[in-house]
Amino acid sequence: MNIDLNTEMFIAVCCANCTKGQKGECKGALSSNSLRKCDLYGKWCSLSADKKSALYISALADEIILLGEILE
Repeated sequence: MNIDLNTEMFIAVCCANCTKGQKGECKGALSSNSLRKCDLYGKWCSLSADKKSALYISALADEIILLGEILE
């Protein structure tokens, strides 16, 4: 499955910490129907490309730190 970079960045930044998915209120960002209904996605789309990139890099850095802690 191919997903666009905007959706990939949104998943890394927003979905990882979203409680709606954990409660079963969201079918996930790979469902275009769920994605259109997501309030966070609407806010994400309104961000500038620079802000999206900064948030994405921060989320990836957090994942790398977590992976390092797991491997220790």
